Amino acid sequence: MKTRKFRLILNKKIIGYEKHSKGAAKYAGIFHSKDGEEWVNIHICPSSYIEHDDKEQFINHYTTFGEEIYENDIVKCRALTSTDTVTINNIHNIPIQIHVWSKCYEHDYESKVIGRNTI
Repeated sequence: MKTRKFRLILNKKIIGYEKHSKGAAKYAGIFHSKDGEEWVNIHICPSSYIEHDDKEQFINHYTTFGEEIYENDIVKCRALTSTDTVTINNIHNIPIQIHVWSKCYEHDYESKVIGRNTI
């Protein structure tokens, strides 16, 4: 079962992570984590809820170094002859940058997250 994952943002800063999971009761629900490693079900333990004012969704892609790529990440992609910087915009809008990123991803060019677009 696919899990949806988000970065939690407060005042334009990453403050934690959230994932939505379906499955057996113990593993289903909405989970929050401050570090992306230890997850707590916020319905079972409401005190673990992380207050936030925005979310950025994980786009189910990784850099060549294994970093997760989220909405608004700035990804550096090293092609054979040049280096392109791509901002992964809101996945619901599917911008032209996704096409550029797809070329980098499909050809397995070296890539890494070098920042976030916080505008």
